Amino acid sequence: MVREFLQKRLVNEIGISIHPRLLGDGIALFAQPYPETELELVRVKQYPSGLLQVFYRVK
Repeated sequence: MVREFLQKRLVNEIGISIHPRLLGDGIALFAQPYPETELELVRVKQYPSGLLQVFYRVK
């Protein structure tokens, strides 16, 4: 669903949470194919647990 919104340029901002744990394998954040999208960092919020929330504006 996110891919469809990105393709139609309906996304203004993307927030990503980064957990302090490395995985041996994982799942892609977005299903392919999706358009290459340029992002601009808006803000970062850090929590005592080490979790980071990163917010980007779609350019």
